[in-house]
Amino acid sequence: MKFNHVGKAYQLVIKNGQDLQDALTLDEALWVAMSAPLKAYTCDQKVLEYIDTPKLGSITTESLKRAIKWLLDVYPNKEAITDHFNGKLTLSDLNAENADAKAISHSASYILKDLNAEDQTAITLAQVHEFQKILTSRPLNGDGVISIKATAEAAAPEIRKDLSDFVADAAKATGGTTDLDGTQGVTLDQFKTFLNAIPGYLAWHKAGLLPEGQASSELYPFGGDTAANLALLKENADLVDKFFALRDLQDFDARLAGQVLENDGKPGTLDPTAWPGVESHLKTMPIVQPAGKAAIRLDNLEFINPLYRAWWNALTDKVLLPILGADTKELTPAAWAKVKGVFGAYEAYMASEQGGICAAIDLAHLEHYVTLKGLMEAAQDLADKDLAVADILREAGTVEKALLYLKWIVKLANNFISFPDLYTPETATLFERGRLVIDGRWFNLTFPVDDMGAHSAQAANSGLFLIYVEVNTAPAQILCAPVTIGDKGNLVVGKRGIFFAPDGLTYNAKILKVMENPVCLKEAVLAPFSKFGKMAEDKVASMSNASETVINGKMATVINDPKAVAAGAAAVKPVEPKSDKSNMLMGLGIAFAALSSAFAFICKTIAGLSGLAILISLLCILFVVIGPIVLLAILRLRRQDLSSLLEGNGWAINSRMRLSRKQRATFSRNGRFPEGAQGTPFRRAMCIMGGCILAVVLIAAGIVGYFWLTCDCDKKCDTPAEVVVEQVAETAETTVAAVETTEAPAAN
Repeated sequence: MKFNHVGKAYQLVIKNGQDLQDALTLDEALWVAMSAPLKAYTCDQKVLEYIDTPKLGSITTESLKRAIKWLLDVYPNKEAITDHFNGKLTLSDLNAENADAKAISHSASYILKDLNAEDQTAITLAQVHEFQKILTSRPLNGDGVISIKATAEAAAPEIRKDLSDFVADAAKATGGTTDLDGTQGVTLDQFKTFLNAIPGYLAWHKAGLLPEGQASSELYPFGGDTAANLALLKENADLVDKFFALRDLQDFDARLAGQVLENDGKPGTLDPTAWPGVESHLKTMPIVQPAGKAAIRLDNLEFINPLYRAWWNALTDKVLLPILGADTKELTPAAWAKVKGVFGAYEAYMASEQGGICAAIDLAHLEHYVTLKGLMEAAQDLADKDLAVADILREAGTVEKALLYLKWIVKLANNFISFPDLYTPETATLFERGRLVIDGRWFNLTFPVDDMGAHSAQAANSGLFLIYVEVNTAPAQILCAPVTIGDKGNLVVGKRGIFFAPDGLTYNAKILKVMENPVCLKEAVLAPFSKFGKMAEDKVASMSNASETVINGKMATVINDPKAVAAGAAAVKPVEPKSDKSNMLMGLGIAFAALSSAFAFICKTIAGLSGLAILISLLCILFVVIGPIVLLAILRLRRQDLSSLLEGNGWAINSRMRLSRKQRATFSRNGRFPEGAQGTPFRRAMCIMGGCILAVVLIAAGIVGYFWLTCDCDKKCDTPAEVVVEQVAETAETTVAAVETTEAPAAN
């Protein structure tokens, strides 16, 4: 095994099948990733589906190991398994002792023969896909559906026409199933369901026929109009039932008379010109006012709810009077029960219907199908042939699986077990989405984000400056990009840019969210000072606003009530004690005086020092003050980690993914001017830098020359550096003591 030290981690080098074999024995804690969602990768999704056999929606260490082992078992030539696959699977390279390899060889030979390929010794992925396309476009395509086209493949020519009609009627009766060719067909189960339903339906239908020569019967009281009249009756039969129920309620409790008709819609608020309101009101009312009426009049529509008068008139003429007699004047509960009882036999017959799915099929067709012989046998034969095609397709899928593994398995391993491409400027990983140009910079590393809130919560651990960008693809997607060079610049919410997809298309992009962290050493060093400056700025603004509020209040008082102000000014007030603000100002004044004295003492002390002692003292002070800030800034930048960006998308990452200077320049970079162009910022910067270097050299030479001429090397300096430091420390202590002494009276 060979490892590379990249991203502050040791990663396995994977170049061929032998390295994949080594990966099977590698401790999983040394894998860069342990789990990754399938949608994170931009490779052929079919290979990911083959790897994810448990259908978890992600690649895991176990599923990838299983895929690697399977490939090495069927294809033992490990040196030929690389990320530079030539696209051809040579059949002689398959393991002759492996069952899956034998199946692949058999299926590949079948495909090559079916396609009449010139080279019968090797197969490509394009040939497999061509064969699958051809096979699925045939009538028998292995999808388990018997289509109308497939009936032409029936063994017995004399039954093909009847079989085709039967499949069409079966699809109509059962709802059918769409075949791969887009036509409607039926599965074998649907075929059987329709065939078995026909005898029962025919028997039920025969039992319901009118006796020859009769216009009506007990089953059909209105002959051919029985079904229509029953439907008319049931249209509002519940209203009649409710009327009699209300009448019975009032008879039982007379106190309810006149109250059972109350409803939420009060007549006083009803607008008779607005029909929707009138209709709603009428729907809340019974079909007849039950007060004082035990029955419903048949000869007078005046008492019928206007909303149902047309229905009641039709029901009276077609159903009630023919049953009750033409002289009937009213409908009583007993008469109503008789009317409904007339339809009892017909309703019972309809409820006993068998083979109801056959009702929409022509009766002559059904009677013909019952007499046919060999119908089920022909369907079973077609289903068996279709199943055989399904087996061929399944075997072709195994060939496809082997070819996809040969093409992608090494690349996937280098985007799961190891991440070498992430740290190689010339290549992109399988989980990157494209490049972004915004604020005059390229951002070459972008990750897709499903939930921006959840991702940003996890990505906060990275310590990186991050921008979340919405790209107007179809559908729109959100990408996260780390900022690794330069400074914050104008990277703010709402800033727009352009996204370059791997397929060469460009899309508009807009920043939705920014997570601010130091980008470079300068920002990291200045961060504490920036925070202090922001605090001071906010404090000054707060004091200014408070003062402005007080002044505005006093001005408003003067303007609104000048007499009260004059009276207040004339009144004699006792002397008030000094406020806390006065004490504070007094303390600040004393402290300022003490500091001024200390500063004067320090200046006097420095004046008595030699130049070398002053230089050493300044260097010591700079080291003590600036040194820790710089050190913390460097450590903070070194702790920045890309792994949190992937974990926010559902990855499980083992290794830390640190950034070197070269990697920072790879993931983000500024725009580049043409080589040799004049007046560019680079040339100006070089000129300025050259001038600065020359000035620093001259100043340094002057300082060295001065000390060389003024310093007596044979004698010790009057005041050594150690003494200077001690004097500065004593001065600071004296200053602090003076400040404390002066603050005591102010506090009292």
